[in-house]
Amino acid sequence: MHLAWQLTNLRTNAMVNPLGVETAAPLLSYIIEASARNQRQSCYQILVASTKAKLQDDSGDMWDSGKVAGSATSNILYNGTELASRQRVYWKVRAWNEAGEVSDWSEASQWEAGLLHETDWAGKWIGQGETWEGNRSVVPMFVKEFEAATGKRIAQARLYISGLGLFEAYLNGTKVSNHFYEPGESDCRDTVFYVTYDVTDHLKSGNNAMGVLLGNGMYGNYSEVSTQTGDRLRYTKSDGIELSTSWQGLYGRLKTIAQIEVRYEDGSVDTTVTDESWVFTESPTTFSGWFGGEDYDATKEVTGWNCAGIARDNWQPAQVMEPPMGKLSARECPPITIAESFPAASVTKLASGNYLVDMGRNGAGIPEIILTNTTPEMAGGKITLYPAEVLTCEGGADPHSGIQYIEWGIVYNSYVLSGKGEERWQPTFSYQGYRYLEVELSMELADWVPDVSHFMNHLLRTENEVVGTFRTSSEDINTIDTIITRAIESNMYSVLTDCPHMEKLGWAEVSQFMFNSMSSTFDIQAWMKKFTKDMMDSQEDSGEAIAIAPEYQRITFLYKDPNWGGALILTPWQIYQVYGDWTILQQAYPNMKAYIAYLKSQTTDHLLIGYAQIGEWGAYDTSTPTDFVATCAYFRIVHTVAQIAGVLGQAEDAAYYLDLAADIQAAFNHAYYDVATGIYGSGSQASYACALFSELVEEQYVPRSVDLLVQAIEATDFHLSTGEVALKQMLTVLADQGRNDIVYKMVTNKTQPSYLYFVSQGATTLPEYWDMARSQNHCMMGHAKEWLTRSLAGISPAAPGYDAFEIKPYLPEDLAEVEATLKCNYGMIAAHWINDTANHRITLKVTIPVGPEATVYVPKCGDILRMDGQEITAALDGSGSYYVVEQVGSGTYVFTTEIAI
Repeated sequence: MHLAWQLTNLRTNAMVNPLGVETAAPLLSYIIEASARNQRQSCYQILVASTKAKLQDDSGDMWDSGKVAGSATSNILYNGTELASRQRVYWKVRAWNEAGEVSDWSEASQWEAGLLHETDWAGKWIGQGETWEGNRSVVPMFVKEFEAATGKRIAQARLYISGLGLFEAYLNGTKVSNHFYEPGESDCRDTVFYVTYDVTDHLKSGNNAMGVLLGNGMYGNYSEVSTQTGDRLRYTKSDGIELSTSWQGLYGRLKTIAQIEVRYEDGSVDTTVTDESWVFTESPTTFSGWFGGEDYDATKEVTGWNCAGIARDNWQPAQVMEPPMGKLSARECPPITIAESFPAASVTKLASGNYLVDMGRNGAGIPEIILTNTTPEMAGGKITLYPAEVLTCEGGADPHSGIQYIEWGIVYNSYVLSGKGEERWQPTFSYQGYRYLEVELSMELADWVPDVSHFMNHLLRTENEVVGTFRTSSEDINTIDTIITRAIESNMYSVLTDCPHMEKLGWAEVSQFMFNSMSSTFDIQAWMKKFTKDMMDSQEDSGEAIAIAPEYQRITFLYKDPNWGGALILTPWQIYQVYGDWTILQQAYPNMKAYIAYLKSQTTDHLLIGYAQIGEWGAYDTSTPTDFVATCAYFRIVHTVAQIAGVLGQAEDAAYYLDLAADIQAAFNHAYYDVATGIYGSGSQASYACALFSELVEEQYVPRSVDLLVQAIEATDFHLSTGEVALKQMLTVLADQGRNDIVYKMVTNKTQPSYLYFVSQGATTLPEYWDMARSQNHCMMGHAKEWLTRSLAGISPAAPGYDAFEIKPYLPEDLAEVEATLKCNYGMIAAHWINDTANHRITLKVTIPVGPEATVYVPKCGDILRMDGQEITAALDGSGSYYVVEQVGSGTYVFTTEIAI
């Protein structure tokens, strides 16, 4: 019998139709959409075929899974014929319900293998030369003209390319993609990413030309590259470069490798590669600094530089370069793209004669200058843009903003006009964190008056799919969610950066502490797997995992701490918890074991004494001992690896780590717990939060410790005193212990330190510190976002990958409505509650996707419980505050509770 299911959202390795896949056994996933309730998959069948025609004929010549029993619709491991380099395959799926009825086949999806073997690369790494002595702050442009056969039709064309530090590729004058900052950051001592582009539509029969620009990025940001422009020092973050272990190889001279493969309909192939036949010259981008900004001189433009048929008599031949140390590997996560564009909010003339451009809100990205009707008299005129997050007392852009110390240099972008009428420019290889731009004009532009039409703002981020929404009846709470989300987006680049200005580094702790907050809005599965690989690559030979990955910098007094290095274990574990992806646990497991062995070697009587350097970073109350916080983290990662060992079937390892965890717990409580008073550590909020969250508190003492934590919060009038480590832990512990009322008071507190204090001071993103010093755009303190989704809206997983989940909302007395959605592996989960106090009625509308069953906790308003208007019965939970409706299958349901009249 026909089953009215739609199988949609087919993905490979958490991406749609990816090119350049290197994973031998990628993960396949799909979603079932059905209008009928209580639908559940009993079996599925996947076909993978070498051609579309075979797939249409239901022939899985690469893999026919057969009829496989199970409810899972994601993380299905491809188990077919090994793919060859460049091979494209097509796949589809169908599924059966529990009655044995089968759906139609899904629409076809596909993936394509990359260059799987080193011998597939015919090109050479080329650049300006190992001993080239020109200005290395200038962006070079490389070009190669080549022929596509005139008597043949092109079937498909692929460009495989990498470039260090960053590249932008063109074919016949057109950029090959809308991506930024390719190929993505990595530890180039181990891994160098390449990208695969479909360039079929960019080529033509006969003469073609390929152009490549190379920017410094992080790779070129080191001491041999000048940061001096005239009499101005450009900011660069270089104080910790040579302190990195074996930093050589992380940084180097610019170079690229590329391979264009044109396949014709007759089966023949033409290949063009990077070699000595390419030529290069300096581009109009006269300064490229990942930190300091970018300069562009339009008077130096070479019209058609990346097109065929122009003279290049003065260009120099490219030189073959030493390959980087790392292996060329496909980047298997989404690219960076423009997420949002909008015009400037206002332009104001300052007393200095400069202009202030206000973009309306803080963010991370690039400005675009849009000029019309420029004249030859304006040629050579310069527009200089100084970005800032905050203003000076005089109302101009604060040059300290985001870089801390002015003596480190300043950040700016500049554009020199060509005077040829219509001109548009935006930085190519640099971005900044800013809200404001102070505009300085040279004498040639004295008569030009800028306005909002001349400036666009482009906010960029990794193209992780938006999978969640959140809204309440309180604009205060909505604004808290908004500023945290914007801070997440502002740091969602190739790595999860700490900030978009001063450091742009992947401080590892944020990935594990903010994981649930980030995944409540964005699909971060592939991106966080990439970050885990960065952690693995940057791990020391000793087994030590360090604070920054890739380790482009080493701040010698802030680089070792188990809450930071522990991301090597805790981030993959959260990938598994949220997405059910066990493969990343398997890949990182040897690294996890090595890290624990290293940490164990640093202990004294099972305690981490004198090892950790960072502790409770950003805390208001600094009394919490660093060794205390570190040992909590040590226990937690050991206990987590015991669980991971169990998932992977490593029973002997699991027993070993459980024994080690027990030893740590005993030593910790002996050292840091006063049985007589119940005090942990210093008695700070963080002390109780860390001990409780890490599950170090013995069971009989948990209620007492929770009470003391609440007392510590009440003593601050419901202000938090923690830093980033204990903040997430405190909110989670209180929610788990049924004290959401305390969390709500803290989250909605309006005086410093608090989220709403930030809002009252005009913050549009989340500042780094509670006193709003330094950066105005960090996401590290954004843990309230996790609580908003998981507690206020009530959507939280009860099994890895949302194989089971709960909807248990917390209803504050003064909040009328909350609505949230979250697309998990199985599809859309939704929870929408309304507290109608006037009529003594609570309504909870929920949506459950096909696959898992949910436990729905309906807040008790009265003795009547209805589902879709019909009275039903359900048991109360232990607190007596919720009706518990178990095993709720797929569909949308409306529950109401009310007082009988």
